[in-house]
Order: sequence, then C-alpha cells, then structure tokens
Amino acid sequence: MRDPSPDAGEGPTPVGCALGLAIGLFVVVGVNGGHALITGRSLDLADEWGVFLFQALIAGAPFGLLALTGIRNRAPWLVGIAMTVAFWGYYFFEAVRYHLSGDTSGANIGLGLLMMVSPIIITAACFVTFGIQRSRS
Repeated sequence: MRDPSPDAGEGPTPVGCALGLAIGLFVVVGVNGGHALITGRSLDLADEWGVFLFQALIAGAPFGLLALTGIRNRAPWLVGIAMTVAFWGYYFFEAVRYHLSGDTSGANIGLGLLMMVSPIIITAACFVTFGIQRSRS
C-alpha cells in the first residue's frame, strides 16, 4: 500500500478555508461590480446582500471543500479556478448582454440552474484531477 500523498489528508487548513472564502467574494464582487460599471446599474447592497452572500458561497464552495479535505496540490485548485472563471465569465457575459440589448424576455432559467449546480461540477472536476494526480505518483 502506498503512503498517502503529503498534499492530502492533513486535515482542514485555515489558510485554504480563508482562500476559498476570498475566491468566492472576489468572484462575486468582480462579476457584480463589473456588471454595474458596464451597464450603469447600481449595486443595492442593502437589499441584495443575501443574494451576494449566496453567490459568494456558490463560487467559493469548491475551494472550501478542497481546503476542508486538506488537498493542497495546485492542480485541483487551478482546475477549480479555471472552471469558476468559465462559469462566472459566461454568467457575466449573459447578464451584460441581456441588459445592454434591452431584452425583456425575463430571466434565463437554464443559466440560473446551471449556476446552481456549477459548484458540484467544479468540485467533481477538482477531485477527479486530484485522483488522477494521486494515481500517477
């Protein structure tokens, strides 16, 4: 039996947990702030704080799970960041396109559902990446 990787199974890391939270906040501030700047709409933090908090939890959840499981390898974290940028970048693009085009068709339910499951998809990709890395070493 192989020794466990020194980059996994060491328990939760406070720095990793803080990094997961920071990534979630950074993504949400970037997407919503960029949307407000481009479209000229204001951010109503007083009324929308719950939505922003939920979005930050969704964006940061995969990284929190990586930290809680003690995974310190860079590859799973980088895969998670790349996928987070892809999902949230598409969300940002669609939100800006919707507001600037004057479209009044309503919410993109499919995109909303995709964003709700994105943490599961991203987390799975991160753990698969870790598993592949671990099997190669």
